[in-house]
Amino acid sequence: MNLVHTFLNETDAPKGKIAFYSILAGLSNVLLLAILNTSAEHASNSEFRLIGVAFFAVCLLIYILSQKYVWRTGTELGESLIEAIRIRIFNKISGCNFENLEKIGQAELYTAINQHTYTLSLSSLPIIVSLQSLVIITFTTLYLAYLSLAAFCLTLVFILIAAWMSYKRSQKTNKVLDIAIASEQNVYYSLSDLLEGFKEIKLNHDREQDLLRSAGVLAGRAKDNRIRANLDMAINFIAIQSSFYFLMAVLVFLVPQLSIAAYPDTVIKIVTAGLFLMGPVSNVFAWMPTFTNAEKSLSLIFKTEALLDKHQELLKKDCVLFPAFEKLSLQKIRHQYRDEFDAVNFSTGPIDLHVRHNEILFLTGGNGSGKSTLIKLLLGLYQPCDGQIRLNDTLISAANIFAYRNMFTAILADYHLFSRTYGIHEIDQQRVDDLLKRMGLKEKTGLINGEFDTLNLSTGQKKRLALIISILEDRPVMVFDEWAADQDPQFRKIFYHEILPELKANGKTIIAVTHDEKYFDCCDRHFHMEEGLIAEVTHSRKK
Repeated sequence: MNLVHTFLNETDAPKGKIAFYSILAGLSNVLLLAILNTSAEHASNSEFRLIGVAFFAVCLLIYILSQKYVWRTGTELGESLIEAIRIRIFNKISGCNFENLEKIGQAELYTAINQHTYTLSLSSLPIIVSLQSLVIITFTTLYLAYLSLAAFCLTLVFILIAAWMSYKRSQKTNKVLDIAIASEQNVYYSLSDLLEGFKEIKLNHDREQDLLRSAGVLAGRAKDNRIRANLDMAINFIAIQSSFYFLMAVLVFLVPQLSIAAYPDTVIKIVTAGLFLMGPVSNVFAWMPTFTNAEKSLSLIFKTEALLDKHQELLKKDCVLFPAFEKLSLQKIRHQYRDEFDAVNFSTGPIDLHVRHNEILFLTGGNGSGKSTLIKLLLGLYQPCDGQIRLNDTLISAANIFAYRNMFTAILADYHLFSRTYGIHEIDQQRVDDLLKRMGLKEKTGLINGEFDTLNLSTGQKKRLALIISILEDRPVMVFDEWAADQDPQFRKIFYHEILPELKANGKTIIAVTHDEKYFDCCDRHFHMEEGLIAEVTHSRKK
């Protein structure tokens, strides 16, 4: 099983110790059965043997200590595996190509990290119980062989047939489980639509009702498929347990008629051993649904990881040091958006753009003109299908793009505001307080030990806080995509007339996407985009 193999090989599992203590627990369990059977026989003859009590106490102590070790170690290993998988997926997401990560979408990644790892976590204890049950089954069947070879052979055949039946039924169940998981994935997509499109839903009652109806249908379909899968697994368990009672009947009613004359003397011991065997056998098959779910979750985690592996960037994340930035050139850059059939939906370029050190550059254009695509190309988030980017005279490639990206700080249209100042290790608290006061945020939030005490701010206030973080990052090139669009007239004026000139005076290069015609004279150069092409615009200069 992939599940057991993963637990044993992707963790620092002390396999030898686990095997030793598992065998010890199983052996001591069966010895307890043998001691009780023997002591019961002595008691029927009115005999009391103190040595039997002593052996019982020793075996019980061994069983308790070995069982405790195996359970504790197994639980720790299970949670360590979940931790390792989550961190590995985090790292693979971090190393993924941005453009391809956009296509993968968040629902599949959230499901892998949250739902599927949680299902795996639930399976750690059943794995321990089932492995120990297999050890007990092994030793108990050997004890049966000691009591009666006929009973041993029948029990062995039964276990093999039961395992084969369970395997065949689980194959059918897996197909139903695939459908159930796909249905649950669609429920996640509906939730994503509800949360991300909440404003649009509030503005359209019919849309809201249609989405809720659709989500209800999908949730019901997921429920029905889960019920069907779990019912199949329950029927499997009932069939196995019923067959076990049939085995008990065969051992009691049929075997004594076929076996040697001495068999009736041991029939009680065999029935006792058989009833004892029912517990671990039931454990194995009772946990089969959990195994099936965990196996499926593990395969989907591996599938997600393989998808992320396919889109990993082959970057050298060493600290390549560029010479002082003087000129950034995009030379005949082209980019194409392609659909699932590889047809071109939209093309940007060819674009020639030269950004000079310590200038303020404005970029304008209508919706869909290619501004955001150009910004992502400039930042190194998108890879051009043609053309090249040069910093001074150095060609930007996979060998140095990691260092190239680290020249920028950006507030994009779909920016994310982090609750902590990740990546900023030395913070001047007085400077932060001054910036918060200047941005009108001093009474709204504060920075304590690298974490903002609240992000419960308006859209404009969040953008001002994002600007503070960008200033603290202190990168040579600052990119703003419609930063002023959500600001009131007062802060819009401060941004163009005070903040941008100050940033320029501090040696920064600023590239800002804007539609504020009133402030076009605040830039050194102005470029306009239309249908994926760019052209420089001349206008009256600021006095």
